[in-house]
Amino acid sequence: MSRLGFKIASNIGLGWCEPSDPALKLLAGRHWINGVLEIPVLSYLQLAVGAFKRLHLLTITGVGQWEMSALLRRARASGISPVVILTHPFEYVKGDVPGGDRSRGNRVSLKSLCRFVAENSEDYVAVSISEAASRWTLHGSTDPPGLQGPILPALKTMLENKANELLRWL
Repeated sequence: MSRLGFKIASNIGLGWCEPSDPALKLLAGRHWINGVLEIPVLSYLQLAVGAFKRLHLLTITGVGQWEMSALLRRARASGISPVVILTHPFEYVKGDVPGGDRSRGNRVSLKSLCRFVAENSEDYVAVSISEAASRWTLHGSTDPPGLQGPILPALKTMLENKANELLRWL
């Protein structure tokens, strides 16, 4: 990536795919790798109960509003910055193909995240990687602590996601 002129990337998401190289097992933060600043998508322990531990990726549609706000608060309290939240354009539409008669916006998680950021604007600001790249590349690597999500909001997320999948009108 460096040879192609890239200065910043967000390629790692341990909650989705764990690299074989131990040096790339990054949960969050900023990490210089061969001249490119890697900003991993936030991965956290979801439903860590006893020996059972599930690593999960912070995504717009995969994390419910209670869990998202709790995670953002925990990340801030732990000094984790930036927090990368993964999303894809196709996640904003449910039902038929975009423009189809039965398609509608997927409003559940994105709307609540935007409301949370707006209501807590003194603590959070939404930026794109391209907007923040010049500022982030001025700083060194960070090694933030791992983050554990709260159990009850995680269970609520699972119920919300199943309902959102089954009930097209949400």
